Amino acid sequence: ADFIEACNQKILGNTKKAISGFEKCVEDNPLNDAAWYELSVLYANSLELQKALEAAEKAFAIDSENIYYIANLSNLYSVNYEHEKAAETYKFLVDKQPENREYQITYANFLLKTTKYDETIQQIDLLEQMLGNDPDLALKKITIYGMKNDKKMAYRELTKLTETYPKETKYLSMLADMYIKDGKEKEAMKCYEKIEAINPEDPYIHFTLSEYYKKNGDEDNFHKELLKGFASPSMDANTKINVLLANYTMEEIFYDRSNRVMELLRTLAETHPEDGRSQSLMGDFYFFDQKLGMARNHYYKARELWHNPSVYVNLLQIEAEMQNVDSVYNLANEAISLFPLAPEFYYYKAVSELLKENYEEAITTLNEGIKFVVGNDMLKSSFYAYLGDCYHQTGKDSEAYSAYDNSLLLDPSNVYVLNNYSYYLSTSNTNLEKAEIMGQKVVELQPENSHYLDTYGWALFKNKKYDEALKYINEAIKHSKGDDKQTLFEHLGDVKWMLNDKNGAVKNWQEAYNMNPEASSETLKKKVENQEYYE
Repeated sequence: ADFIEACNQKILGNTKKAISGFEKCVEDNPLNDAAWYELSVLYANSLELQKALEAAEKAFAIDSENIYYIANLSNLYSVNYEHEKAAETYKFLVDKQPENREYQITYANFLLKTTKYDETIQQIDLLEQMLGNDPDLALKKITIYGMKNDKKMAYRELTKLTETYPKETKYLSMLADMYIKDGKEKEAMKCYEKIEAINPEDPYIHFTLSEYYKKNGDEDNFHKELLKGFASPSMDANTKINVLLANYTMEEIFYDRSNRVMELLRTLAETHPEDGRSQSLMGDFYFFDQKLGMARNHYYKARELWHNPSVYVNLLQIEAEMQNVDSVYNLANEAISLFPLAPEFYYYKAVSELLKENYEEAITTLNEGIKFVVGNDMLKSSFYAYLGDCYHQTGKDSEAYSAYDNSLLLDPSNVYVLNNYSYYLSTSNTNLEKAEIMGQKVVELQPENSHYLDTYGWALFKNKKYDEALKYINEAIKHSKGDDKQTLFEHLGDVKWMLNDKNGAVKNWQEAYNMNPEASSETLKKKVENQEYYE
């Protein structure tokens, strides 16, 4: 009654109750082999493998003739990596029904996991007598001969395979590989020639031949065979890419600017125009060669075929460099919809919003994206940097300064932040000592940048260190490329005014005004008209 109830619980899926019931059965009658067997199965299903094995051994010990007990115990031995015990146990079944093909095949599979090489080969020979010629069986024997280091028999078995299946190039390829490993290159070459004669369109033979030529230092034929393989439409693009990466380092592909690599990549992209990874690799090649227009075309093709974040990142870099602000905004939005946890895309979106002077939107985007920055202090610093800029533009100076402080905590040498922070503090007459310290650090890091020299000069001016300010403003003018000269000459005039060189000051203000009258500030106009300094 207990056994029947336990079976019912098993059928109903109540595993715990079923186990409890069968455990009671063996407690009452330790020789209840059926209960031990059921327990073994249930324990195994519950991943209690040691208990399952112990129960299976008890069932088998009571009734070693039961085919289910034998099969279950063998499988559990195998699962527990006791492969020799698995094979020995399963032999009971084979001996009971030697004509049963399934038993013979399973026994062979158990033997294959052991080191009983001779017994395993005998068993495979028996299967060949029962099943006839079978290439899978022959390959298993070849593997065993290899493990035994019996090269003579391995060659014999593999040669027999090539003769039995003369149109199967894979066996010829295996034989060639074996010859190559043993330094028998002439014999290997004969195999390759047979393969090419059988199937000249087979891309694998071209890759195999390329390896042969590479090993022999024949670079021209190595590349020629690789190119043939890459031009074959019968092989998938991913395999070709793996072949490329196996033969060339990333530095050779993207930095050495090899014409041969370029030819392979172009062939790959042309042969697989609908493969996103191939188009992306072509884009990468042009990207590292600074041919941004060509890179852009291939990345847009890749984007249509392959939603990969790196494609979007590279496209955004290119569009940003080309100052295509609307494209940056649209691409970043698209990327966020596909990869909502990737902070880089919020960063690019915010930059485009900042450039469009949509500062409130940029603040929202930056605050949303910064939550996803993990383990990248440089990126987080940049988020805070742009938050500082946006807060400053919206008149929220305390929030701006807090953001800049957070940025510099993460990256103390961020010259962009140091420069802006110093300049904004100086122009607002806030914490002028801090402004000067940051300005000095900027020019130490980049001593020939006119913008940074001007910032430091202006901080010195605000701290009434006019002689030093004059030195750095003059240095800024010396290194200026022209885009900031109006501001620099106005500042130079301001410094001279404070040094009582009023004629020099007025002259510099006039020079600044003449550079671009329409862009001149009202303050500069007043300085020129009234020949007087104004804040």
